[in-house]
Amino acid sequence: MTRVDKLILLAVLGLALGSFAVAGLRRGAEVSPAQAQVVVEVDGRVVDKFPLADLKPGERRQVRGPLGYSVIIGGDNKVRMESSPCPDKVCVARGWISLPGEAIVCMPNHIVVHIVGPASEKSYDAVTQ
Repeated sequence: MTRVDKLILLAVLGLALGSFAVAGLRRGAEVSPAQAQVVVEVDGRVVDKFPLADLKPGERRQVRGPLGYSVIIGGDNKVRMESSPCPDKVCVARGWISLPGEAIVCMPNHIVVHIVGPASEKSYDAVTQ
């Protein structure tokens, strides 16, 4: 094995270990579905807030925005925008969200659906050295 081969091998191992470390930090920041809350906002005002675990699979909730009604649907501890009167349907294409910090935004209909969780000792806002 040449010196270049050894350097490449060390670089690959370093990247692999780094990705495992980042995954471990993220896993420590997760909250249980019972603690996670779904927050629905229209024009910046909270119009609905409920535990993620309370939204049963297939359960639908309508949210009224300036363009009309958007529909959010529940899954197994996840939520997505099922339909919206907006023209491009980017919010519908966003798919399922289930972790605190994730969001679905419908700009034309002024609706934001996001998940929040309680702050914990294991969560990280930033890491600095």
